[in-house]
Parts: sequence; structure tokens; C-alpha cells
Amino acid sequence: MDHARDGRLAKLSVLEPRYFDLDDSPANDDHPSHDVANGQKLVKDVYEALRASPQWNESLLIITYDEHGGFYDHVATPNVGIPSPDGIIGPEPYNFGFDRLGVRVPTIVISPWIKKGTGSTDKFSNCS
Repeated sequence: MDHARDGRLAKLSVLEPRYFDLDDSPANDDHPSHDVANGQKLVKDVYEALRASPQWNESLLIITYDEHGGFYDHVATPNVGIPSPDGIIGPEPYNFGFDRLGVRVPTIVISPWIKKGTGSTDKFSNCS
């Protein structure tokens, strides 16, 4: 936060939350069984520090999650008619076919360069 306040942010800064409770600092990673309010406070604190930074007008904040976690998704994950990407079948006894899509992962992009209220329903994938 000090770097943001002082206008000393690197061209790329990556933050990882605290995944474990420490003696005087609780985990702030948005994962169960931790208090998700601590994770959301981290997001809020980073956002507010960046907004107050002299570098705000040249910044892009990307908040992305590595999984859906407990985030509500109103669209069910498709599981019918999905082609297996390489035809590989998992081992016995489950013989998993890798023929279903994963959950949608939330990502938030914040910048003074993005018009207020902008959203996207486009589908993005890391599959090639």
C-alpha cells in the first residue's frame, strides 16, 4: 500500500492474499473456512490505495480468482454434448472423459480508462 501511496508502483505488481492464519493476522484469501470478509477487505484496501495513488490515471487493476469458490453463478455448467479435447479417458474405476466444461471464474477489471458500468458477458477461455 505504501508503494501506491508514494507513486512507486512497478509496471506490474502481483498480490497474493495470505492463505494461512498467522498469530496476529488472519488469512485474507476468500477461501473456506476463512472469513471471506477478510478477503473482500483486502480487495477494498488495494482498490482504495490504488485510487488514491498518483499513478491511478495510468493503472489497471485486475482481480481474478483461481476457481469459482462459493461465488454464486446463475448459469449452470454445461455437461451435455461437450467434446473431449483429446479423447483421453481417466483410469478405472471412474473413466472420466474430460467432456464437460468447468465453472465460470469471476474476474473484475478496474481502471479510470474503463467507462463506468461496463460489463461483459463474453466467454473467455484458456483452452486452445
